[in-house]
Amino acid sequence: MVMPNFLIIGFEKAGTTSVYHYLKQHPQVFVSPTKETNFFVHEGQNPEILPYLRKELPVVKSLADYRALFEEVSEHKAVGEASPLYLADPKAAECIRHHIPRAKLIALLRDPAERAYSSYWMRVRDGRESRSFEQAVEEELAGRLDDSLELESRHYVRWGLYARHLKAYLNSFDQSQLAIYLFDDLKADPRGFMRELFRFLEVDDRFVPDTSVRYNASGPPTNRLLRPFLWKSAVTRTVRRALPEPLSRRAASLQERWRSRALAKPPMPPKLRRRLVAGYRRDILELQGMLERDLSGWLE
Repeated sequence: MVMPNFLIIGFEKAGTTSVYHYLKQHPQVFVSPTKETNFFVHEGQNPEILPYLRKELPVVKSLADYRALFEEVSEHKAVGEASPLYLADPKAAECIRHHIPRAKLIALLRDPAERAYSSYWMRVRDGRESRSFEQAVEEELAGRLDDSLELESRHYVRWGLYARHLKAYLNSFDQSQLAIYLFDDLKADPRGFMRELFRFLEVDDRFVPDTSVRYNASGPPTNRLLRPFLWKSAVTRTVRRALPEPLSRRAASLQERWRSRALAKPPMPPKLRRRLVAGYRRDILELQGMLERDLSGWLE
C-alpha cells in the first residue's frame, strides 16, 4: 500500500489549487484524485479545527481510506496530495511526521492581507459568507465568532501569521524537506515556478505544463444571475471525479476559465489594508528573515 512522499500543506488562496492541477499533468507525478483529503487534520483531532470543518468536504478518516487514494500509483516518482489546512494545524504536523517522516512538504504563501481578502471573496462567491469583510475582520479580532461559522470564516486574519504556523513544521522536519514558495512568483512566472517545484520533487523539470488557467478565482459575480453557476459545490466535485481523467481535467479547465471571466473582486479599502498590515508587521519581518527574501511589498 502506497503512502504519499510529498504534501502541499498550505495555504488557501495562495495558488494551491493551480499548483495541484499543474502537477497532475506531469507523467512522473501522481496526486490524489481528492483534493483536500484533510486526513492528517482528522488524525490529529485538534479541537480548535475539527469542529468547524465544512461538512461537505471529503471525509478521509481512516488510514486504509487514505492509502486507497493512491492505489493507482504505478511508476510515478512523486506521489502526493494537497490539503491547505495542514499548515495551520500543529497536530497535523505531528501526524505527518509519524506516518511519513521523510515526506517533502510544500508551502505556498501570499501577501497575508491579500490572502485574507481573497479568502473572504471566495466564500462570498460560494454563498457561504454574508458579512462585509470589515465586519468579519472586526468580529475575528474581537473574538466575537458565532459557532455556526466554518473554520476558514473564523480565521481570515489569523492564518496570515505564516512564521508562527511554519515553526511547527520546522520543529518536526529537517529544513531540506520543506519548500516555501511565494504566490507572487507563481503569478509572475508560472512555468518557471513549476520548473523549480519539479526539481524539488526530483522529477523531470523539462516537462512544461499548461499553466494558462488560473484556478479558483474569487470575487463577486459581475451578474448576480450567474451566482449559482459559479459556486464550488460537492455536486460539481463529484461529477468531475466520476469522469475519466482527461475529461475531468478539461471540464475543470473550462469551468475555471469561465469563472475567472465572470468574477470581479473590488479593491480592498486602503484603511482596512493598513490595519491588517500593522497587525502582520512583526510576523512578516520574522518570515522575511526565515526565508531570506525581501517581503517589503507585503508591508505597503
